Amino acid sequence: FEDHDLRILSRSLQSLQTLSLYCCEELSNACVKYVARMRELRNLNLALPCLIDRALLQISTLTNLEELSLEGCSYITGDGFRVFQHLPNLRALNVRSCESFLILEHLSAASLLSSLDLRFSPITHTHT
Repeated sequence: FEDHDLRILSRSLQSLQTLSLYCCEELSNACVKYVARMRELRNLNLALPCLIDRALLQISTLTNLEELSLEGCSYITGDGFRVFQHLPNLRALNVRSCESFLILEHLSAASLLSSLDLRFSPITHTHT
């Protein structure tokens, strides 16, 4: 499964509500722009080890998103985690085994969050 395949899916499955890209190792960061076109998504597993901040920020268009898994996304930093302020319906978040720091202040915008998996992820907060 490659970026081209996801582009085709994004065009034909506009009402898709659940998408898992877990272990789709052939996908690149460029694929996220196709995911961002699927505006009806409510559950997204974007556990791509190569995922970087710039790519993650593209999903800010998915305002219906309720569940998001970024498990094992080692290259996401605090900048990428700012995407949460654009996901007002986010209820469940999995950032398990994300090796970069998750800044807790970025989660404050996710006021509906009821499930959070932080296992094996370093966390920090800004001192203001």
